[in-house]
Amino acid sequence: MSWWISLAAGWILAACWVTAGFLPIFFYRNKRFEGCTRTIPNPKHWPLVSVVVAARDESRLLEKSLRSLAAMDYPSFEVIAVNDRSADETGEIMDRLAKGESRIRAIHISELPKGWLGKCHALHQGAQRAAGELLLFTDADVTFAPETLRLAGRYFVAHGLDHLVIFPGFSRRGYWEDALKAYFSFSFLF
Repeated sequence: MSWWISLAAGWILAACWVTAGFLPIFFYRNKRFEGCTRTIPNPKHWPLVSVVVAARDESRLLEKSLRSLAAMDYPSFEVIAVNDRSADETGEIMDRLAKGESRIRAIHISELPKGWLGKCHALHQGAQRAAGELLLFTDADVTFAPETLRLAGRYFVAHGLDHLVIFPGFSRRGYWEDALKAYFSFSFLF
């Protein structure tokens, strides 16, 4: 008789996990950021945003990412690109783009101090050099729509937030990468 209770409890627990996992997906489905900010007016003061991009061996997608950041229509921002000990052309791409775009600054890290993890150290170094009132940490393979920072800034200021996370859309790159991103998305929402 006790195995029936265990079995029932297991199925109830499984149902709770599945329900808890799908509720955020149902709630956030089709909740695009543009819709959440449509009725919010522009702030009187746009805070300076420092966008910190840490990259290690990201030459394949880095230029597209940095160009998308430089093209944002937000009125007051800087991009701090941190080359974290790359062995490919990442540093050269950063330097070339920084020469042509005044909003981009390149920082190069040649060694990792004891006790640090690479990406954490790179982001810390970028944050130390940031002049902004707000920090945006992003990866070097993310491409931004021109309005992303403006919409986020409008929402951030209007709601008096201290922290804001925006869940990105994903581009399709292959079955296994898509499967991994789907798993990550589900885990993150859960």
